Amino acid sequence: MIAEFGEVGAVDNHRFHFAVYQYQNPSSSVLNHTRVVVFEAPVPGTMRAVVATESDPAIGYDKPRILRSGDRVLLHIPGREAGTGNFNRERLYMWRAGQWREVDTTSWLDDLTRRLPAGYGAWKGIYPDYRTLKASTPLWRKGDGNACPTGGRADLVLGLHDDRIVLRGLRHRRTAECS
Repeated sequence: MIAEFGEVGAVDNHRFHFAVYQYQNPSSSVLNHTRVVVFEAPVPGTMRAVVATESDPAIGYDKPRILRSGDRVLLHIPGREAGTGNFNRERLYMWRAGQWREVDTTSWLDDLTRRLPAGYGAWKGIYPDYRTLKASTPLWRKGDGNACPTGGRADLVLGLHDDRIVLRGLRHRRTAECS
């Protein structure tokens, strides 16, 4: 069923709309899930699908939005994976040559892991602000409980290089320990 339908906005005289589909599983509500489809309206009265998220019961998606970051235009579909990890499963696209091109939003996490001090990690989802290209995350140390990170915070400066997010800067700051 269509849970929500609306306009996303326009880019270079291309108008975009979205639909959030909710799938209900009659035998198990654990398998209920959402999917987002973005449509282009090339002429009044017609629409064609141009972007669609996958359909996975572990992932929930929200309404897409068009963002501007510097001279780039981005289409952001927020997404998160259910569970204690609260992993970021968003989808990000960049407008280039009259179409949306998918942006790699995960490979920079490997660089983050390499640049953190030994024994520190970002165990849960990181949700960047793509307008400012910044993010912040708590840090866990070996032996920490899942709900109690004691490693401070990492303030991150990101960038866009070709079709991927890159880590440009990292500041590790100490914060109060969990009690």
